Amino acid sequence: MCKMLNLKRLLNLYDQFCEDNIKDFYNKYIYGHYGIKGKISGGNIGEFYERMFYKEIATNVNITDDQSKYKTIHKSKGDEFDNVLVIIPKDKKSKVDEYLQFLTSPNMDEEDHRVYYVALSRAKEKLYINVPDISEKQLEKLKHLNINCIYLEECKEDVII
Repeated sequence: MCKMLNLKRLLNLYDQFCEDNIKDFYNKYIYGHYGIKGKISGGNIGEFYERMFYKEIATNVNITDDQSKYKTIHKSKGDEFDNVLVIIPKDKKSKVDEYLQFLTSPNMDEEDHRVYYVALSRAKEKLYINVPDISEKQLEKLKHLNINCIYLEECKEDVII
């Protein structure tokens, strides 16, 4: 659960650090977590990481190892995993109802529903779906699916179902 809380913490803070340089990202969001006890300070290494920006690096990551445990939905087609975590994005324009519709009434003519179907069908044992928030009414709609709801301690509005 600790790894999931840290992942959720970083997802919630993404808008704050996506424009940061690597030195600031590390010192603000990694230092003090995961057992990391040293900050990046000055000197050559500090200057080097100040010139590198998180967004530039993150958008250029190319995982060539097809055996990776962590894949995007699109790269996971045909693969299966014991556990799968699907993260529903926090989008102020959309409501959780719209995202959860693929669970209650899937429509394979809709691109989003097909993509989520691929994600959900990769799990062999456990499937986790992280939603930004969920109401009791929404949970009631999903009750027939035998869903166990876990509220993350760090942020009560974030829920894994």
